[in-house]
Amino acid sequence: MGQWSHRRRRGGGASPLNFIIDARIISPTFSQATYLYPVDANSFDPNTFSSEPSHSQVDVLDQLDTRTIEFQWLDNIAADATLFYFGATPGIVTPQTISYS
Repeated sequence: MGQWSHRRRRGGGASPLNFIIDARIISPTFSQATYLYPVDANSFDPNTFSSEPSHSQVDVLDQLDTRTIEFQWLDNIAADATLFYFGATPGIVTPQTISYS
């Protein structure tokens, strides 16, 4: 009985989920999102992002660096306030709403 109470557990904990820490509008049809941890743009479905309140959808996703993705939008997002993600990519927090900085 005493043996078990003194054993330590190592590892095996749940890995933290990744999420957007910064979103910026770069031009009327481009924005960027920076994640806390490295992310792969190819793992996302472009249709799972929306810029609000215009409801614009992503046309193209590009990898800028290990933690940053660039979005090319179908519509002008210059007056938008938030980036919304509602996908189901493993390891990514969903849903997410982040204000553009």
